[in-house]
Amino acid sequence: MLTHRGYPGLFRGFWITFNRDFISGGVYFLIYYICKRISIGQLSQESAFYSLITFGIPGGIAGGMSWLVTHPFDTIKTIIQMGDIKENTIKQKEVIDKLSQEGYLKGILSSYRGGLPSFLCYIVGCSTFFIVYEKMKMNINSI
Repeated sequence: MLTHRGYPGLFRGFWITFNRDFISGGVYFLIYYICKRISIGQLSQESAFYSLITFGIPGGIAGGMSWLVTHPFDTIKTIIQMGDIKENTIKQKEVIDKLSQEGYLKGILSSYRGGLPSFLCYIVGCSTFFIVYEKMKMNINSI
C-alpha cells in the first residue's frame, strides 16, 4: 500500500469507517443508558445478580444493537479497503458491483452473512465491559 499510494493509502475507507463508528457509538451508549435506566431498581444492590441485571444485560443489548445497525457499513468498508491498491479510489459503481457479485444485494440479511460469531462476541464483550466499568466506577466513587 505504501509503495502504490503512500501514507494516504493507509487511510483508504476512512470516511465509511468514521461514519460506522460514529453511528455505532451513538447507538451503543443510547441503548445502554436507556436499558440501564429501565433495569435500575429491579434488584437491590446486595443481590448476587445486581451487576448482571443492571449493567450486563443492558451492555449486551447495547453491543448487539450497535452491531446490528453498523454491520452493513462494515461490509462496505471491507469491500472498499480490499479494492485494487493501484487505484487511487474505488468508485461507487465498483462497490455496488462487488456487493452484487458477492450476493450482498439479495436482501438486507445477506449483508450479515457470516456475522453470528462477531455478533455474539459483541454481546458478551459489551456485557462484560459494562459490568467491570460500572463496578470500578462504584469503587472509585466510594473512595
